[in-house]
Amino acid sequence: MKLLKDERIQNYENKVKAEAYNIMMSLAFVYILAEQVFSINLGIIKEFNVFILFLTGTLYTTIRLTMKDLGSYSPIKGMHPFTFYMLICATAAVAHGTLMTIRNSRLYLDGQFSYLSIAVFISSAVFVFMITAAFCSIVYLISKKRESKDMEEEPEE
Repeated sequence: MKLLKDERIQNYENKVKAEAYNIMMSLAFVYILAEQVFSINLGIIKEFNVFILFLTGTLYTTIRLTMKDLGSYSPIKGMHPFTFYMLICATAAVAHGTLMTIRNSRLYLDGQFSYLSIAVFISSAVFVFMITAAFCSIVYLISKKRESKDMEEEPEE
């Protein structure tokens, strides 16, 4: 947004991130309470609880920032927001591919790396990159559309 100063954008982002953190911690508390006190078998949620918490916080932050037309804002000065999003998606894809390769090699290949390990890395990294890149592209386009709509609606002086 050209109308807001950088400090105001940063303050709003920090406020939204703090809210997302509070939501994540509340869900973590409910998870611990459900598992320990009530002895509820959470099944697959138990295996992916940290991923679910981070995904919830990320979605909350993304949706709130997009609603305020800040989804097209890049925190690195001089870098286009879309380039920043793709850099983050590539980093997440490599991290996910590495973790899946290590996990699957330990579970199914007795810790030995092989061509199958490389195939797991490439397939999981490409899959995560495609999903995150599509999501980031949609968020960017929605935010740009909202931003241009708001600019058109403002009366010129």
